Amino acid sequence: MNFLLFLPIFSQFVINISARQLRVTDQVFLDIHHQDKPLGRIVIGLFGDLAPKAVKNFKILATKGIKGKSYKGTRFNRIIKRFMIQGKNTNGCQFIITTKGTPWLDGIHTVIGKVVEGQKFVHMMEQIPTDADDRPKENVFIFNSGVLPTEPFYISDNPNDLWGWIKASAVPLTFSFSILGFFQWMISKMEI
Repeated sequence: MNFLLFLPIFSQFVINISARQLRVTDQVFLDIHHQDKPLGRIVIGLFGDLAPKAVKNFKILATKGIKGKSYKGTRFNRIIKRFMIQGKNTNGCQFIITTKGTPWLDGIHTVIGKVVEGQKFVHMMEQIPTDADDRPKENVFIFNSGVLPTEPFYISDNPNDLWGWIKASAVPLTFSFSILGFFQWMISKMEI
């Protein structure tokens, strides 16, 4: 069986798709809780060169806040599966974590960053039941947030970035290949 040949061919195809390389200047973490239990940490790489004022404001709201109001305690007020997750803090500042690539936002909103760690927690949030207006039926909120020390680095804005996809789905992918390998081994032992 040659099912493993698919991965190198697929990766070569994805790598050839043109994409911009964006410089991450800062990173902000959001510790997410679901029903008062920790769900996980999302780390967002911020593009300080592209949107310096918006990045500065986001970092302030993720740390000390403005007049005592920060992203800590912010409830996620909209979740649209395979599209976006929106949070709005008590002073009305909102942010969106898109579950798609960023090009659809260009010209409409300011794109200030990209999830660099914890994409699996974003997908877990997408599974939370919502009402007809896309409001979560269960409490999902930012328990804690802050800035992480960062040496600037570059990431792709390609939503089909193979390496980013592998990092976000490493456990499920490894498990899937383990199952495929096990079944291939079983079939080879059956001498059919």
